[in-house]
Amino acid sequence: MHTLTFERIDPVLDGDESTFRASRPAIVETLSDDATLATLLLDQPTLYARFGSRLGTMDAPDAVTETLERAVTIVFDGMSLIAAASPAVQKAITASIAVNFIVTNSDIEWHLQTDRNAGSISGGPTSLSGASVTVSGPATVICSLICNESYNRTLAFIQNRFELTGSLQDARRFNRIMDDVRATAQNLPASS
Repeated sequence: MHTLTFERIDPVLDGDESTFRASRPAIVETLSDDATLATLLLDQPTLYARFGSRLGTMDAPDAVTETLERAVTIVFDGMSLIAAASPAVQKAITASIAVNFIVTNSDIEWHLQTDRNAGSISGGPTSLSGASVTVSGPATVICSLICNESYNRTLAFIQNRFELTGSLQDARRFNRIMDDVRATAQNLPASS
């Protein structure tokens, strides 16, 4: 496996499905390093936002469980870094909410949580006991819920594409916070 430069990642994100699917392991390897991810967020924030969006729009993001798990972990780590760097996101974190994401066609589980007092977001590849919301569904739907800002979550819920257990109010508040994080990621100024 080899890593890619940011310049080589950029055209892959605009490529067709098969190009992105074939390059995803190398992109994930490149972005798995915390320092590289932080550099990406500071120097090329739109590239990070596009990676997350592209992950959420894949036809079938279940090719390699380990790669998928690492890819979503990168997205979560990026959210954490965005919250740490952005007073606007810190202010938008108006509640402490823990959400579990369970992929029903795999053994993958993630959690993401906000901390109102710290103005932070954290998450990882495990589920939390005591989470106020649990979202379960196939990999394509879970990735779309997490990463694709244009995914119609309300329609997907009505169409039973995923199951939500726990507090609907917390789920709505959490969704608003994540929308703020996504918008901030797309609008971060590059630090050139």
